[in-house]
Amino acid sequence: MGIVCRTRWTQAALASSLLCGPARALAQASPAPAEPPLRVLWTSEDPACDGDDVAARAVHLVTPGVVPRPLRASVEVRREGPLWVVQLETQSGEQAGHRILRAESCREIEDALALLLAMTMESGLDVPPPEALPPPAPAVAPTAAPPSPPAPDPSLADEPEPESGPGLFRGGFARLAGKAGLLQQPGLALGVSAAAGVRLGEFEVGVSGTHWPSTAEPIPNREGARLLIRRENLGLRGCWNAWRAGNFAVAPCVAPELTWFFYESEGLLENTSDMAPVLLSLGASAELRYELFGGAVALSLGVGVNVEKSQPFRLALEPLADGAAGEMGENDAEAPTLHEPVYDTKEIGPRLEIGFDARF
Repeated sequence: MGIVCRTRWTQAALASSLLCGPARALAQASPAPAEPPLRVLWTSEDPACDGDDVAARAVHLVTPGVVPRPLRASVEVRREGPLWVVQLETQSGEQAGHRILRAESCREIEDALALLLAMTMESGLDVPPPEALPPPAPAVAPTAAPPSPPAPDPSLADEPEPESGPGLFRGGFARLAGKAGLLQQPGLALGVSAAAGVRLGEFEVGVSGTHWPSTAEPIPNREGARLLIRRENLGLRGCWNAWRAGNFAVAPCVAPELTWFFYESEGLLENTSDMAPVLLSLGASAELRYELFGGAVALSLGVGVNVEKSQPFRLALEPLADGAAGEMGENDAEAPTLHEPVYDTKEIGPRLEIGFDARF
């Protein structure tokens, strides 16, 4: 009876060894899933620049045969005018790095980051494990091996590069705008302006001109007669991009200008036309801009005021007869000419402006 029990135990142990042995061997032979060498946290205020393939390109750029050291990278992308600005934070073990990069396009930023991350992962220059090395080649006659490229210096990969600004000059601009004004012409005045100049950092400086077509003011006591007044402006225009949020910007502007008034009368027995003395004007406004295509085009809405000396308009009119307006009496032939007040401009006039800017 004791013999039977030992036999059954031996058979069970043998079966367990036959079934569990291969399973344990297979479990020991299966490697654990490898941790990805690079993890990138990408933050961008522009959805078009998402850096979705930067990590894969960086791993692909690592020199074949070099085991990349684990690296974590935090990337923050934002716009500053026409440039893309990136803040890069890297962490590998106890080593940390910080860099600030600038480029004119998102693609340039992605290319630079992929190369920089690849160099940072190579900076450890770890030796591959023995099982990953290729089998030794058969002995051949010795030949001169090409020199290997120098290894990148880890200190250079982690230390921030000195920031190099894009320079003061950014390019030029051209502007076309429609304007509306009150109190410095009769009624509501509508005008059109054009400007062109250069961009210096966050400033824009150029020359501008505005044409305000004629508006009419009735001449008192002369039925059907009126005075037509036209304005022309020529001067400078300067703006400062003081605040930005995404594609929006707020820019205060000033515009010192020379103002010419041209006027003529209609409906009188003797009509006249002339030009008033030239005035010096100063305009001030605040613009809300919406930038498109990386700041190459901008739409703006501005409100402001124009300040200048009041301009009176007087006409030399024949005196009215006792009868109907415009008729002369028997004793009125020698009557003196009267300089009648017709219209006075105001010293301060509000303005509204809608503009379109192209930057290059």
